[in-house]
Amino acid sequence: MRSIEVIGRGVCVKDRHLLVYQNMRYGYFCLPGGHVEWEERIEAAIRREWQEEVGCNCRVGEFLKHFESFFEREGKKHHHCVFLYRVTCDAVDVHQPLRRMEPHIALQWLPIEQISTCSFISKEQQDFLCEYVKSLTC
Repeated sequence: MRSIEVIGRGVCVKDRHLLVYQNMRYGYFCLPGGHVEWEERIEAAIRREWQEEVGCNCRVGEFLKHFESFFEREGKKHHHCVFLYRVTCDAVDVHQPLRRMEPHIALQWLPIEQISTCSFISKEQQDFLCEYVKSLTC
């Protein structure tokens, strides 16, 4: 049976850096967040995933954008509905090392000038992030 995967991700920008992780198996970059569980609100899923991936509480702010993507990985077809929200978190700092909470991802602060040069999971998300961070720094 095929299913649609609902995913919530948080966009956290500090000091001209975007908090991202790199998937160590596939090499792509992505925003912290993940799959929404049954009867879980997207904002709650983002807070839960930030606890799991970043190791801290976050505040989920305004809804930013929705994306759909279709892809195949290792013979399995995926249909992702991704919801991006602005996130703030006082517990993480651009000038402090980030703890590795999960072995398959490496968190990092990506300078906003480098967003366009990295391989993100979705080109559409990458393009949106490039434009979004420009609006924050103008």
